[in-house]
Amino acid sequence: MMMRELLEAYKEKLEELISTYPRGSVISRKRGSRVYYYLKYWEEGRAKEKYIGKEFPAELIEAIQERRRLEAELKKIKAGLRRIRRRKGLYKVWTIGYEKLSWEDFIKVLKENGIDYVVDVRLNNFSMRPEYRNGNLLKGLAKEGIGYVHMPEFGNPYKNTEWQELFTHMLSSLEDSLFQRLRSLLKKHSLALLCYERNPLECHRSIIAYELVKRGFVDVWRDLREGFPEDELFLHCQNISCAKQ
Repeated sequence: MMMRELLEAYKEKLEELISTYPRGSVISRKRGSRVYYYLKYWEEGRAKEKYIGKEFPAELIEAIQERRRLEAELKKIKAGLRRIRRRKGLYKVWTIGYEKLSWEDFIKVLKENGIDYVVDVRLNNFSMRPEYRNGNLLKGLAKEGIGYVHMPEFGNPYKNTEWQELFTHMLSSLEDSLFQRLRSLLKKHSLALLCYERNPLECHRSIIAYELVKRGFVDVWRDLREGFPEDELFLHCQNISCAKQ
């Protein structure tokens, strides 16, 4: 299944999910010593208000904020789909983790898949295995005719059990220029995002690739280690994005 089809289905899911959340904003009015809360919203082109009560509506405010987050996500998906529809040709991105992978097999996998550029998305490109360590990695790939750049801005600083949700939120707040830099590389090269973990479902490289898909920068995304179907990778990251934050 192509990424465009997955994005179209995701757009519909988001639209349905958004409709379950309240829209508008909460306002307060003070009368004497008491505070009264109202929901202010637009309907049929007119501003309206609905009385909520005297208690601070924390849950309602949280629900409104979640709706706005999902609306921002939907806006990004729609923009991505417009890019894909306008574009001629296909752009691809690969991902790979070097866990328990010998240097010889690493190079073999890259060459078999036509990869000519590696973007290292580790927060710190140091490794206990010297061949995958900063300067050594750069020189080793150069000898094989493969380009390399380390982009620590895409590194994952989170180590707790909620790292996927936290990293997804962090990624959405990164400067657009960083993604444009990746987009520029994608136009010129057959590119792979590199990190450590073998399993892409346990690694933040998949969330980065997913963000590139959402922005409409790539049409095909595959991981070079485990061979997960691209729709499985997409849906895994989609569930993280849809999770209430």
